[in-house]
Amino acid sequence: MNKLSNLIENVSKKIVIMLLSLMMVMSIVPVTNVMAAKENIASYTLNIGQTQQINTMSYSKWDEIENSDSSVMYYTCYISSDGNRYAAIYANKCGSAILKLNNGNETRTYVVTVNHNYQNYSNDYGTGKKCTTCTSTSSWTAYTPYLDLNGYINGTESGNLGACGTADVYINGTAKSTGVTDFYQQYTTGTKYEFKNIKANTGYTYNGVYSGSLSGTILRNSTIKTVLKFTENTYSVTYNANGGTGTQTAGTRKYTAALSLPTTTNFTKSGYKFA
Repeated sequence: MNKLSNLIENVSKKIVIMLLSLMMVMSIVPVTNVMAAKENIASYTLNIGQTQQINTMSYSKWDEIENSDSSVMYYTCYISSDGNRYAAIYANKCGSAILKLNNGNETRTYVVTVNHNYQNYSNDYGTGKKCTTCTSTSSWTAYTPYLDLNGYINGTESGNLGACGTADVYINGTAKSTGVTDFYQQYTTGTKYEFKNIKANTGYTYNGVYSGSLSGTILRNSTIKTVLKFTENTYSVTYNANGGTGTQTAGTRKYTAALSLPTTTNFTKSGYKFA
């Protein structure tokens, strides 16, 4: 009877050990499956035409199992300067898409947003950001250069016309200022300007444009300067003997120069002294 009891006890112990072992194996298997199913998620924001390396493993080791929109971006492979082949995402057009890759042990998820490729841009009208893959602009700031009227008088440039003359200023076909001797104001690029009705004052002659232009469109981020040329008139001075005799050499005088009579002359008159 004791032998039978011992046999039953030993068998029971073996069964308990086997059950415990089986329970341990069963508890490990679900954990392994959970780890294999784990996803690594990464997000990228790319511009059209941009290639983003997504891992350093060979392309052939990763299979594409999902791409929500292959027209937005697609999974590709390229050879780098080190001679190795790498997996990468190529941004094809604006939008968003989700890419999933699997190498048998792991799944990687990539959430990708693709934008237009905007670059700094400028021309004669202003600056902004221009899309290199489309015709739109995201922002634009027009230049505001100055329109400047100057004078060139007797061989020297001046910041205004001074006493030489006047001009009328037209902006986009409408008279802005009339009879001005100076003009210096800011306008946005694309504005049309014209200087008209240029008149020389007494004692001066208008000789045309020294530099710049009488009309045009304001462009570039720099002052638009028009310089008008004037010269001061020179007058001949002749002398009248006023009843006397003799001659006196004629002279010249600038319009603004003071007239000085000679202290001695060749004129004579009986009974009179020149003074």
